[in-house]
Amino acid sequence: TVQLWNAATGEQTAHLAGHRGAVETVAFAPDGRSLASGSYDTTVRLWRSATVGDHIEAE
Repeated sequence: TVQLWNAATGEQTAHLAGHRGAVETVAFAPDGRSLASGSYDTTVRLWRSATVGDHIEAE
């Protein structure tokens, strides 16, 4: 699970579930519109900020 938080307000802005193992790494695109998460379950998920929950999975 990846959780995103608003640093100014302390509010959670997104909860991205989908990995079956612990998330090991997260990287944001320079434009802030998407992010990638990598898990110990050997998957990488690409998330689009505009449609939280949409992802593309690669193993």
